[in-house]
Amino acid sequence: ASTDMPVLLTSDEFLYAEERPQEPLESDGLRSISTQRILAKYKTVFFMPPGQGTALAAYRKMKLVPFSEATPLRGVFPRLQDILGKSLEMSEGDGVQLFSLGGLQIQPLICFESGFANLVRQGIDRGADIMVEVSNDGWFASRNAEMNHLGMGIFRAVEVRRPLVRCSNTGCGAHVQASGKPVPGTLTPHDLSCATVAE
Repeated sequence: ASTDMPVLLTSDEFLYAEERPQEPLESDGLRSISTQRILAKYKTVFFMPPGQGTALAAYRKMKLVPFSEATPLRGVFPRLQDILGKSLEMSEGDGVQLFSLGGLQIQPLICFESGFANLVRQGIDRGADIMVEVSNDGWFASRNAEMNHLGMGIFRAVEVRRPLVRCSNTGCGAHVQASGKPVPGTLTPHDLSCATVAE
């Protein structure tokens, strides 16, 4: 189904090996398991422009949360993953991706990626006009932590002189001007998703 508005969808994305499904487990053939091996798992933002029924572009998160999404120094100490019991971790994306909407170039950011000035600068160098950050702040237990997370995005907006639209599931979503000032009336209250406020 297509919409009249642009849509950003966030999801875990799995990259599977090309393997054939195993034979059915039971004689009725209703249950079966797949032997497909997972090669990579990404945090991904998919972009669907207006009038399209499918996503035309995707951005895979490049900066992963230590211990939550990826084991620090896993490339140097591969056994550390086994010790921490993290057999399937998130994989890093392969580069900055811009979404085109009309004449506007949008740089997507996922969660705390707004804290990395060099990542944002890569998008600006490629022609980004605006940043859009999607975040799951549900694990923050306080308004202060959410405000600090929003603050990182505000700093990036000021540094690169580009506006930021931030959407979170538990508050501190906002439209931030290039000056760093949130547009009045756009700051999402604590414990309310952006969708709830829009209603």
